[in-house]
Amino acid sequence: DDFGFLEALLDEIQLSYPYSASRVSAVGYSNGGMMAMGLACERSERIASAASISGTMLDFGCEFSHPISVMTIHGTRDDTVAYDGNGDYRGALDVVNYWRDENNTEDADRVTYTDGDTTIQHWPYEGGDAGTAVHHYKVVRGEHIWLTFDADGRASNDILWDFLTAYSVEGRL
Repeated sequence: DDFGFLEALLDEIQLSYPYSASRVSAVGYSNGGMMAMGLACERSERIASAASISGTMLDFGCEFSHPISVMTIHGTRDDTVAYDGNGDYRGALDVVNYWRDENNTEDADRVTYTDGDTTIQHWPYEGGDAGTAVHHYKVVRGEHIWLTFDADGRASNDILWDFLTAYSVEGRL
């Protein structure tokens, strides 16, 4: 019962180190990204925002207690969790489109960044219910790693942090 364990962990941490329970984010890499998406899906009442790096989503049939902002970062040369999906996993755009539909986000134009030899394509889908957003970063030739890059002079980990912390379970702060 992974989700039950994580809920119990949040409860235990709250007792010793009180935190704003309405501002919990789930983020992970690979299987951890799948867990973050699953936690947002299955325990949405506890999660304000979620992100997956080089991961996917296993369950697409969720009943959410509120809209949830999501960020995905995925490389096109990921040979473990293929960008376009495979027989085992759904593709990165399947995950993005699922969350866009759930949040009723607006369309977005692609923004392209270059970091050295790396090309990063970003789709910032904004205007969703309760101010939610779905952001997708496609790292051209990116592999199955925690993908890092600079986009418009900002480090990807800072972009991720700023995105996740901009939300509560009530929506955009």
